[in-house]
Amino acid sequence: MAPLNQAIRVERRVDSDCVYTGTVDEEWSVGVVPNGGYILALIIQACITHQSTTTLPSPLHVSAHYLQPTQPAPFEVHIRIIKPGRNFINIHAELMQAGRTCVLTHLIFGNVPPRVGLGPLVPVNSGFARPYPLSAFHPSSVNLPGGLTALPPGYQFEDQMHWAEDPAIRVLNHTPHANGGFARWGAWIELTDKDTVITTASLALIADTTLSMGFLYPTHVTGAVEGDTWLPTLTLSIEYKAPIPASGRYSKRTVGVYVRSGYLSEPQGRHNTIVEIWTAPADIGDGGEVRKGWADEQVCLAVATQMG
Repeated sequence: MAPLNQAIRVERRVDSDCVYTGTVDEEWSVGVVPNGGYILALIIQACITHQSTTTLPSPLHVSAHYLQPTQPAPFEVHIRIIKPGRNFINIHAELMQAGRTCVLTHLIFGNVPPRVGLGPLVPVNSGFARPYPLSAFHPSSVNLPGGLTALPPGYQFEDQMHWAEDPAIRVLNHTPHANGGFARWGAWIELTDKDTVITTASLALIADTTLSMGFLYPTHVTGAVEGDTWLPTLTLSIEYKAPIPASGRYSKRTVGVYVRSGYLSEPQGRHNTIVEIWTAPADIGDGGEVRKGWADEQVCLAVATQMG
């Protein structure tokens, strides 16, 4: 069991330039199955390592299809360049265990300078920009531990991560017509190990560690059995919108997430979930000063979509 930065570590296999190895950490599981976002983080980390010495080191888009459950055991990521280019490169990567292909991914890499994206192309004060989606509760003002929300049952990494939910968003899920047919959820999500920082690869775990409509809507609406609302991830896509800022005005281990989840359908109550991942101005409950206009300073780091 290891903090996230250590748990997604990979190494290049000595006899191949395109195969990376590691071990799936059992702690980053839901029940006995490793979290799908954690598994995708392993693949992304392998591809980032592979591209780190090239002119196109930055992941722009990732699309994953989960074919078989993974196990807490050694793995290999096999990388193949599909289409190289001057501005973009398309990569195919497979995570394999014991000779089985468990996850297929297609990734697009480019070159995003570190300071690009620290402000939206559409100015915040224009009235046309995407506003910061959480309500006005600041992470530093959360009371600890009372302001934290327990992770759902079965999350084995509850000691490595905690949440502070946005109550103004969740309460709307029990009011008919309030959300236009979407369940909504917002929270500050924080890695508890103070030496661990959120990275480009680990955003994949964040994207798959949220609540969706199966948890959020009343059971008489979804038809679900209480406590039996988790579904395995079938597909997960991430579009990276901005690099993680290095500025001290942002937390290194906390992000804000905003979730919309809907389109409940057969078979097996499948639904689509959209997750926006934003910077956070401070750690949860740090008691620091709340700057005026802090919400307008936040940056959308990634937008993820999945079918679960």
